[in-house]
Amino acid sequence: MTSTPFRFATSGVFRLRVPAPAHALIPLAIGGLWAVAISGVRLDDMTDLGLVSVMPASAHVLLAALAVSFCAALYARPMRPWVALMHVLVLVTMLYGVTAFLYSEPRFSSVYRHAGIIDNLLVNRATDPTIDAYFNWPGFFALGGMLTGATGVDALALAPWASLGLNLLFMPALVVIFRSASDDPRVTWLGLWVFYSANWVGQDYLAPQAAGVLLWLTILAALLTWFTPRANVPAGHSALRLIMGVADLRRMRQRLRREAQARVTVDPTVRRAGLVVLVVVIYAAIVSGHQLTPFPALLTVAALVLFGALETRALPILMAVILAAWLSYQTTAYLTGHFDTVTGSVGSTGQSLTRNVSDRLTGSPEHSLIVQIRVWGSAGIWLLAAAGAVRRLLAGRADVALLLVGATPFVLPVLQPYGGEMVLRIFFFTLPVVAFYISTLVFPTSAAGRSRRSLAAVVVLCFALLGVFQFTRYGNERLDRFTSGDRAAVQALYRAAPVGTTVVGSANLPWRDRHYDDYTYKRINRLPSWGTVPDDPSAVVDDLEALAADADADVHVVITHSMQVQAESFQGRPNTLKRVAAALRARPGVTEVYANPDGAVFRVPPA
Repeated sequence: MTSTPFRFATSGVFRLRVPAPAHALIPLAIGGLWAVAISGVRLDDMTDLGLVSVMPASAHVLLAALAVSFCAALYARPMRPWVALMHVLVLVTMLYGVTAFLYSEPRFSSVYRHAGIIDNLLVNRATDPTIDAYFNWPGFFALGGMLTGATGVDALALAPWASLGLNLLFMPALVVIFRSASDDPRVTWLGLWVFYSANWVGQDYLAPQAAGVLLWLTILAALLTWFTPRANVPAGHSALRLIMGVADLRRMRQRLRREAQARVTVDPTVRRAGLVVLVVVIYAAIVSGHQLTPFPALLTVAALVLFGALETRALPILMAVILAAWLSYQTTAYLTGHFDTVTGSVGSTGQSLTRNVSDRLTGSPEHSLIVQIRVWGSAGIWLLAAAGAVRRLLAGRADVALLLVGATPFVLPVLQPYGGEMVLRIFFFTLPVVAFYISTLVFPTSAAGRSRRSLAAVVVLCFALLGVFQFTRYGNERLDRFTSGDRAAVQALYRAAPVGTTVVGSANLPWRDRHYDDYTYKRINRLPSWGTVPDDPSAVVDDLEALAADADADVHVVITHSMQVQAESFQGRPNTLKRVAAALRARPGVTEVYANPDGAVFRVPPA
C-alpha cells in the first residue's frame, strides 16, 4: 500500500495534504464508533417517526463525518477509487445493516411468508399454483430452497442480513452502468453514494423483487456496455432542438446506428453472442421469479430498440416470447381466478395514483408526516435528476440509452396500481439512472465541478440525502419491527391450534414461515364488525364465535404488539385490540392459552 499523500484541492483555492492509507482508515474508524454509538438504542421508546426517534445524536454526527470524508476523497488529487470504495462500503453497512445490528427478529411480515414458501417447497418437493400467486412465480423460492437444502441454513437466519448483502451485490452492476456513460470516476462514486443514500423504498430484502432488480441491473450493465454506443450532441445542434425537434431525434438515431455498425466490427462476435444468450437466460430467471419486474425490463429493451440505441434488435421479441410462454402455461391457475384483478385497472391512472399516494396518507399524524416526506423527498430527487440530465445535455452529452432506461418505468402506472405500490417500484427501477444524473449535476464533464462552490454543493447534497433517508427509509420501523414476544406468541399459536383449523391474526404478524398452507388464515380487521362497530369489542368476539361455528371447530386468535401498532398507526384505532383482548378474556367459554407482555393466544369455541 502506497503512503504517497494526496492533495485535496479545488482550483487552487486551498489544499489539504492527507496520506492516502490514513484516509482509507477514516471510514473504518467512523464505522466502529458508529457501532458503539448505536449499541444502547432503546427500541421500545420508538415513535411513529421510526428509527430516527431513538437513534442517538452521535450516530448522526458520525454519518455526517463519513459524508465529509467521502467528499474529501472525491476531490482528492489524484483521486483514489479504493479510498472512495471504503467510504461507500462503510456507508452501505451503516445504512442497511443497522436493523441487523439492533433487532432480535427479522423485520417485515412478508419475510416470514417468503420463508414459509421456501419451507413449503422443501417439504412438498413441488409447487401448488392453487395456493396463492407466489406459487405461480416460484423461481426465487426454488433457488432459496436449493440454497437452504444445500447449506442447512434456515432462510430466516439469513433474512436480517439480506438487505446489506443485496445492496453490496448491486454495486458491481451499478459501477458498470455508470462507467458505460462516463469515464469520470467522480461520477461513478458520487452516483453510488446517491443511490444508497436515496434508496428508501425498502424492496431490498429477502424477496423476489430484490432478486429481480439485481438480475435486471446485470442485464442493463451488459446491454449498456456492449450493445449501446455512446453519443454526444452533434456539433451545431442546440440542446433545445435536440429535445424538441423531431428531425434532430431522427438524425441522432441514424448516427447511433452508424456508430453501432462501426462497433460491431470491433467487438468479438462470439463474445457478443454469448452475452446475448446470457441476457436471455437472466431474463428467463426474472420471468420465473417475479410478477412485475419482467414488464419494465421488456418495455425498456423495446424502447432502446425503437429509438435505435440498442444493436440487438431481436432481443425484445425473444423476451416477449419468454414472458408470453410463462404467462400462458405457468400462471393459468392464478390468472383464471384473478383476471379482472390483473386487467381491471389498465388505463386507470387516477385509481393508480389514489392507491399509491392518497390511500397512504392515513393513520397517526407522525405516520402521515413520514408519508409526506417520502412523497416530497422522491419528487425532489427526481427533479435533481432532471436538472442533471439537462446540464449534461447542455454540456454535449446525450446519454440517449440512459434517458430511455430512466423514462420507461413511468409507463407502468397506466398498466397496474400493483396493490398501491407501483410508485414505490417506479422509484426503485429508475434509481440507478436518477443517481447517475444527480452526480452529473455536479460533474457534467470531466473538467467541470472542481471549484470551491461545487465542493460545497456536494457536501450539501450528501447531507440532504442522508437526512431525508433517516425518515423515508426507516419511518415505518415501529410497524416493520417484531419483538421476541411477537414471535413467541405466534409460535404458541401453532402449538395450540390443531393443523387444518382456522387461525386469526392480521397482516402485520411474523407468521406463516412454517405451516404455510396447513391452516385457514383469517385477518381480524376483515371481520364484519371491525368496520361497522369498532367501538364495541364484544361484537368482534361474536364474529369470532360465528367463524368457529361455521368451521365447526375451535378458532385460535393471536393478538400481539405488532398488530396493535398497525391498528394504531395505520388504521387510526388506538387500544382497539387491547379492548378486544379484554372482551375475549371476559367471554365465557373463551380460553387464554398463552400470554406474554407482547402477545396472547385465545381459543374461541363455536357459539
